[in-house]
Amino acid sequence: MYVVYILRTNGNTLYTGQTNNLEKRLIQHREGKGAKYMRKFKYFILVYTEEVSSLSLALKREWEIKKMVKVKKEDLVRQGAVIRDDQGQSSLYFDGLNSQRKKEVLKKQK
Repeated sequence: MYVVYILRTNGNTLYTGQTNNLEKRLIQHREGKGAKYMRKFKYFILVYTEEVSSLSLALKREWEIKKMVKVKKEDLVRQGAVIRDDQGQSSLYFDGLNSQRKKEVLKKQK
């Protein structure tokens, strides 16, 4: 299983990446060992995750998201995603979700 993710930096920029081990990748970013772009930001939060079944699908989806304008990326975030700060604290973000979608996201998190 692979995860495509979006991080919001303390500069309010959005960084998109993919990994097969999200926890390890977040630690790499926090320690400055991840993507070069992320090294200049002290803080970030995980604002979006999307699971896919293969590396090829993850790379394709990552590229699709990276090509989006910021407004479209913000729409993805508003659809409801797990938010995890760089210290591992998590919560759910539901801005703009209808109640059925909220139930689906909560069920998936259990």
